[in-house]
Amino acid sequence: MATKQWLSLNAQIARLEERGMTIADRDYAQRWLAHVGYYRLSGYWHPYRLRDNAGAVTDQFAPGTTFADIADLYEFDRHLKNRMLSAVERIEVAMRSRIGYTLGRHGAMAYLDHTPFSDEFLTSGHHLEWLGTVTRRADRAKRRDPFIAHHFTNYQGQIPIWVLTEVLDFADISKVYKGMNSADRDDIARDLGVQGARKRNARPGAILANFLEHITVVRNICAHHSRLWNRNVPPIGTARLVAMDSFQGLAKGQDQSVFASLCIAGHLLQAISPGSTWVPSVTELVTTRLAPIAMRSEHEMGFPTGWQSLPLWS
Repeated sequence: MATKQWLSLNAQIARLEERGMTIADRDYAQRWLAHVGYYRLSGYWHPYRLRDNAGAVTDQFAPGTTFADIADLYEFDRHLKNRMLSAVERIEVAMRSRIGYTLGRHGAMAYLDHTPFSDEFLTSGHHLEWLGTVTRRADRAKRRDPFIAHHFTNYQGQIPIWVLTEVLDFADISKVYKGMNSADRDDIARDLGVQGARKRNARPGAILANFLEHITVVRNICAHHSRLWNRNVPPIGTARLVAMDSFQGLAKGQDQSVFASLCIAGHLLQAISPGSTWVPSVTELVTTRLAPIAMRSEHEMGFPTGWQSLPLWS
């Protein structure tokens, strides 16, 4: 089977021009292709490609497509991912603290027991799987983190949950939160401003667990420098969010837009960091960096018409 052929930077530029992209500054385009790469940038010029009569995407670009706009879209996405990672950092630290505190009420080593966890988490084997993961993380951490080494040296490796949470990653935090008993999950969720929906039998803890699973995927997209701005991400059920004004404007049913991700982050930050300027910074980014780019719109991210007047964004 034939493979694609290697192309020089000049040949890459020529191919883009043949397909209808305007490249006003060839040196500028060559630097981008050299340091970012044709394949990575192709995810950003894909929305500019024309469709044929059957609706299939062609190799030809829409009239008016410029390399400068592709570069600007890439830069917008890079700044968007940085904003999201900033939010995730604060959410992760808050969840570490709240889980350590809440599980700690059952005992310093309660995470080894059955009491704090749901039957499903225990009987499915997820608890044992999670323990295996965190044991490996603690074992690695003792070689670089004195506070973990201290517990191996002086306490035979018995690490209290409020210490252990400091070596867990976001996925570990999300998994153990989902596995906690309903009462403890609800306590943490309410502390982070998450309200349930009685009519739909949606407990706050179940909603927050869904949020964390969603954010885990978004965090990984950002951390691995993948394209975020117009991606479909894990859906969140919107019907059970009616009690929280922050989620006005989401698509009905299941919303898998980046706008939903931004609403989750913005809502949680209101409780974690009151007075945070994160939401205004996202508004500024969208209106000043995305809006001027030809043929692109925040609606491709799931933003509804009139979004700036919605409670979270106004």
